[in-house]
Amino acid sequence: FGSLTELYRRIDEVKRLPVREALLRDRENAFLSRDLATIERQVPLDVQIDGLIPRPRDRAGLAQMFRELEFTRLLQDVEADAPKGCEPPPPPAGRYHALFDVKELERLAARLATCARLSVDLETTSVDPVRAEIVGISLCGEESSAYYVPVGHRYLGAPSQIGMADALRILKPLFENPGLPKIGQNLKYDALVLRLRGITLAPIAFDTMVGAYLVDPDDGPFNLEMLSRKWLREEKRLFSDLTGKGKGQITFDQVPVEEARDYSCQDADVVYRMTPLLEARIRKDGLDKIWEIELPLLEVLLRMELHGIRVHVGALKSLSRDFEKRLVTLRRGICADAGEEFNIDSPKQLRRILFEKLRLTPGRKTKTGLSTDMEVLERLAGEHPLPAKLLEYRGLAKLKGTYIDTLPGLVNPRTGRIHTSYNQAVAGTGRLSSSDPNLQNIPVRT
Repeated sequence: FGSLTELYRRIDEVKRLPVREALLRDRENAFLSRDLATIERQVPLDVQIDGLIPRPRDRAGLAQMFRELEFTRLLQDVEADAPKGCEPPPPPAGRYHALFDVKELERLAARLATCARLSVDLETTSVDPVRAEIVGISLCGEESSAYYVPVGHRYLGAPSQIGMADALRILKPLFENPGLPKIGQNLKYDALVLRLRGITLAPIAFDTMVGAYLVDPDDGPFNLEMLSRKWLREEKRLFSDLTGKGKGQITFDQVPVEEARDYSCQDADVVYRMTPLLEARIRKDGLDKIWEIELPLLEVLLRMELHGIRVHVGALKSLSRDFEKRLVTLRRGICADAGEEFNIDSPKQLRRILFEKLRLTPGRKTKTGLSTDMEVLERLAGEHPLPAKLLEYRGLAKLKGTYIDTLPGLVNPRTGRIHTSYNQAVAGTGRLSSSDPNLQNIPVRT
C-alpha cells in the first residue's frame, strides 16, 4: 500500500478479515504510533551546527564522574579506550625504595618494628601459593612510604639482590612480632607462602579484600585496583601492565626491578592508606561482631589450604577405566537405537539423528540450529530411548573429563595433595567458595 494513509484509503482491499477488522478498530492508535515514530525535524533549537562538532573526550572528567557514581563497567571502558602510554600517575617522588644491601634491610627491619602497623605484600611467580617462589617483598609502615626487597628477579642484566635466606632471616622476627599488627590485601595468600618457609605472619589485624567484602559483598570484584579506585580515588597500575597477557605473558621474576618496586610498593602503600577508611566504615555500619568472625576465619582457611586434600590417585584411575567401559557400552547402545554409527559428541550429527531420522519433536532453536541441550533431551526421553541414554552418556563423560581424569594431575608432587583455595570474599551470600580447582561442585551421588 506504500503508506498508512494509502492503506486506510484502500482498506477494503485488505483480504484477510481479522486483519482488516483490527486495522479499523485501532485506526487511531495506528496513526498515533506513526506520529510517535516520526522524527520531528522542525524543532526550534538554540544551537548552531558548528556547536555540534564532537570535541575531544574529557577522559579524566569522565573517569572521575564514573568513579563517584560507581559505574564500574563504564569506567573500565574509558580506561580501555585510553591512548597507549596513558598510565596512572607516577608514585610519590623518592618515597618508594628498593633495598639491595643486607645492612640496609637490617636497619629497615629495626625501624619498622616501632611502627603502629605493617603492610606486607609479596610478589611471586605463581597464583598457587604452594608452588610459588618469592620474587620480592614490599613493606609499608607509614603513609606514602614503602620499601621493596627484591630477592628473585632473574632476567638478563638483573641487579645483584639480597639472598632469599638472608632476607627471610632478617624479616622473620618482624613478621612474627606479636606487638606489630600486620595488614594486607588477600593476606591469606602471602601468609601461606611465608608459612611454607617457616614464618608465621602474625598477628593479622586487617585484610582490605575481606574488609571491603564485608562492607558490601555485592560490590565486587575486590581486587586492589578496584578498591583503590573506590576508596582512595586513585588509579593503581595493573599487574598485566608489567607481565603482559596471554601467550606473551612473563612471570614476575622477569619484570625489571624498578618497575616491580613501584608496583609492589604502591600495593603495600594503598593497603596502608585504605585500611583506616575500611575500619571506620565497618564500625559505622555496626559490623564489628561479624568482623570478629571473619578475621580469625582467615587463619582457619590458611591452615586448610596448607594441609590440602589427599587424593587416592589409584582409585581414580580405576574409576576412569570403569567409566570408559560404561561409556563404550552407552555409545554402542545409542548408535544401535539410531540405526547407524555417528559421532555422539557432534551436535550437528546428533540433530540429524534426532530430528531428521527419528523425527522427534524439535524444541527451541539456537544460532547453529535446533538445540540438543539437557532440557531438550529430558523432554525427548519420553518419546524414544535414545535421548535418555544420551543424557546418561553426557553425565558420565562430564564426570570423567572434569574430575576423574583431571584431579590426579592437580596433585602437588611435593605434598601428594590437592591444595585448593578457599575464597572468603566471592559469594555475595557469605558462603565460602573453592577454586583452582573447584572442589565444591563434585557431585557425590554419581
